[in-house]
Amino acid sequence: MCCEMRKEQPFVEHMKSVGRRIVINGLRRTEGGKRADIPFLGRDPRIDGFKLNPILDWTDEQVA
Repeated sequence: MCCEMRKEQPFVEHMKSVGRRIVINGLRRTEGGKRADIPFLGRDPRIDGFKLNPILDWTDEQVA
């Protein structure tokens, strides 16, 4: 609840107020869990837009 209040809500409000419709993430599939199935480009219903995951298939060595 704390992260939602202090991070997510302000971020979503900002994105909507400036009219941005794409979020660029640094998520990678190798980080496990639900991230193993993230798409390169997916819907982001929070902002009625999209999430871009450009480094989803990078290895730890490539990130370093």
